[in-house]
Amino acid sequence: MKNLWLILVAVFIVSCGPGHTPSNDQSNKAIKTWQGTINGKIPVFLWFTISKADSMVFGELIYTNTRLREPIYLVGHLDTALTLGEYSRDGKSTGYWVGKIAAGKINGTWSSLKSDKQMPFELSSKDTIVNTDVADFTNTGNIDGTYSYSHPCEASGEVNIQRLGNDKLIFNVSCVTCAPAYNIAELNDDTVLIKNNRATYTSRDENGLCSFTIRFYKQFLTIGYDCDTCSQCGFGLNAYVGGIFIKTSSKPTMGQDIH
Repeated sequence: MKNLWLILVAVFIVSCGPGHTPSNDQSNKAIKTWQGTINGKIPVFLWFTISKADSMVFGELIYTNTRLREPIYLVGHLDTALTLGEYSRDGKSTGYWVGKIAAGKINGTWSSLKSDKQMPFELSSKDTIVNTDVADFTNTGNIDGTYSYSHPCEASGEVNIQRLGNDKLIFNVSCVTCAPAYNIAELNDDTVLIKNNRATYTSRDENGLCSFTIRFYKQFLTIGYDCDTCSQCGFGLNAYVGGIFIKTSSKPTMGQDIH
């Protein structure tokens, strides 16, 4: 299970809500809807949209045989394969999908983050109208808030963002790797410039070069290191801050006052 989580993080670094109203006709047309099963037994319905700028993917998944049928966020990337992670509204992740899109179908493997279980899935394109105002996920809106993730291996992360005018923000970040190591990576409040929904943090000291970029989307942000040797941030062995963080609150938790 720990290995599955590490694979999910590596892929992301390298690279049908009821009652909602579509924000515009174009975003609704961009929604791709799918229906099928995991292991031929577990029925699912999902939709997603793809960013033309960077091939990031965002959508929602419903396990249709559950009582509440609560939508789960899907966040990932489309490259040679489609890779999607499952995230609840509070940032908890339980599984991920890797598959190929061809001829109106998606075939691949679903993997659990709670165990080493892996099962095949098959989805077919479904002509369904999904009324949602979250489909245009590249339209960030207000980025202030707390972004977080947690995984069953007890890994977790949190980023707090507070914007200062149009071109600057304060951020802090804290991440912990899986048990039993619990390697910690932390950065206290610092300011960075933001442009086109991207903010790049860079520092260099006796530890070496630390450089990563925060990319903002409507329901989440991503952190990725800017080169193979840019992760010398003084965090200690195997500690890092990369990954996908789900927006869990519009009120950030900041430390010292920086202007």
